[in-house]
Amino acid sequence: MIVFTLSGVVGLLIIIALISALTFKLDKKTFQVPKNELKRLQGNGKMADATPETKRVCTTLAGVDYDSITVWKEAEKIRKEEQPHDKNK
Repeated sequence: MIVFTLSGVVGLLIIIALISALTFKLDKKTFQVPKNELKRLQGNGKMADATPETKRVCTTLAGVDYDSITVWKEAEKIRKEEQPHDKNK
């Protein structure tokens, strides 16, 4: 009885894992989108300048809205802090 129950649980977990793997949206193309977006943001890009396609892919992969991805907001905040504050110009 215990072996039957454990086999059923293992089988159910395998089915859940297969469904998750088949519905996961990450491939070579979608992997490049957030990678390129991070490079753009690190190179003084602004979140407001992101293309609709970039926002869509990032939202799909992250599971949250593009504008609420805190990692990018932190990068933007750090970049602003690192900019020199020269008042003589």
